[in-house]
Amino acid sequence: KKRIEIVISLLLFCFDIVKKTIYAVLGKECPSTCVVLYYHGINKDERFLFARQLDAVLKRTQPVRADMQVCPKHGLHYVSITIDDGFECALLNAVPELVKRNIPFTIFVPSGLVGKVADWLQGERAGTETVMGIEQLRKLNKEDLAVIGSHCITHRNLCELDDKESREEIFKSKKMLEDLLNRKVNLLSFPYGAYENTHVGYAK
Repeated sequence: KKRIEIVISLLLFCFDIVKKTIYAVLGKECPSTCVVLYYHGINKDERFLFARQLDAVLKRTQPVRADMQVCPKHGLHYVSITIDDGFECALLNAVPELVKRNIPFTIFVPSGLVGKVADWLQGERAGTETVMGIEQLRKLNKEDLAVIGSHCITHRNLCELDDKESREEIFKSKKMLEDLLNRKVNLLSFPYGAYENTHVGYAK
């Protein structure tokens, strides 16, 4: 899966270069682009590489919030940093590097698993990650650069649930987080990136 994602990313990168060249030849300004870089757990031994990636992002793009409505300036490359699952390791290793560089970021949290071990992980990672607890989320919520979004309730694949269950996962998770944080929650990341048109409608 990672190899496929890398190939797709490289093809998209090549397409962007060709597009930019065509616009330059035509004497036109290339439209803005925005890429979402999404992460999951950032462990202690991955922190240095994560920090290097952030430095590369700052050299080549302008980081923006995931809930940005319109690109501030035409013709620039924008990036939005997001972190799925809300693991404690991301709070300990990724958040400090993001804050140090003044980079806005979004963390998507499965609301029904706050403070619990991530029970959906399998293999070597099973039982190794814990979702942030209530106080950790409330403290993070006070960070100006941070946006907390929903990752449904139980991190189940919505495509494997019936309509009633998937609707509850989407609607109830928003309410749970809003009650916990005392602020609006307007962003959602589908677990496993899996969704159907019905789920998109519920999210909207």
